[in-house]
Amino acid sequence: MTTLAAAARRVLLLAIDVHRGDPATARWLRGQLGRLDEPLRVAIAGKVKAGSLRVATLIDTPGIASASVATARGIAQRYRADPTVRGLCQDVVAVAGLLAQTGATLRAAEFAALAELARGPRDELDTDLLSVDRFLRGGGARGDLLDRFGIFGIRLATTLIRQGTGSSAALATELMARSGLRELQRVLHTQFAQRRELLKARSALLAADSVLHRTRRGGPLAAEIERILAGAHEFTELSLLSALRCGATGLPRPVVEDAERLLGEAGAAAPSRLGLPPEADRDELRRAGFLALERWQRHAVNPMFGRAGADACRVVVRSCEGILSGLAG
Repeated sequence: MTTLAAAARRVLLLAIDVHRGDPATARWLRGQLGRLDEPLRVAIAGKVKAGSLRVATLIDTPGIASASVATARGIAQRYRADPTVRGLCQDVVAVAGLLAQTGATLRAAEFAALAELARGPRDELDTDLLSVDRFLRGGGARGDLLDRFGIFGIRLATTLIRQGTGSSAALATELMARSGLRELQRVLHTQFAQRRELLKARSALLAADSVLHRTRRGGPLAAEIERILAGAHEFTELSLLSALRCGATGLPRPVVEDAERLLGEAGAAAPSRLGLPPEADRDELRRAGFLALERWQRHAVNPMFGRAGADACRVVVRSCEGILSGLAG
């Protein structure tokens, strides 16, 4: 990873030198150079009260917060399986943003107000929760609760209290667990944080390449960028993950899921790639690695998969070889 980061830094420095007579372009390239030393930037689109967010250039889906969490997760799963969406984004995760925020900052007074609502006649509360206007007619602290929880959050919180959630700390834990925030945190860790140097290096190389093509000052430097992008297997893995997400390989879905895991979608470490727990010993990892290698070598010569599928299989074979190489010794 250090080698790729160093290569990206060298390319940007050379690109800056090539554009020393163009102050605006050189300044922009220096900004890209500075980003190599900054934390990885991840775009999360959506508003807290909109209910669900999709991670990394994903589009918000208004109204999810008023549906159940299960429905939101089902919708996220459908988006995740949509080839068009998968080709444009890293992942799709349903997150009830308002629920997560409120769970993280729940106050004792709010729990008391919710507990009072839960103690009242359930039919009346259910009727009040049919709309914002109905709920606000009850007066008192309802306006503040609505701002903090939303209709769905109030409905969920009072249901949890009726079912035995007896303290503000316990309710906060339940709200956080049901908000989807932990799944979002897992995705950020496995798909972004673990690959931060690789992702920053690729962004830097692509930025330099776009400038060189625009200014037509590429020459040998543009060829060097192409060589780095084509020669680093880590970049090839990222490209194949994108191709798999948009259905470009033509591989069957179970084969695609196996490929995504081996390519590191669930985590870059060997246990994650091989579908084993983190505590798996070296012998267990090696056995799983050899089985994966044999499986994908067979896939690579399967005439039913076509040219694009065979090319994808060969990349996964290389990844399996890399895993086993890392386990050697």
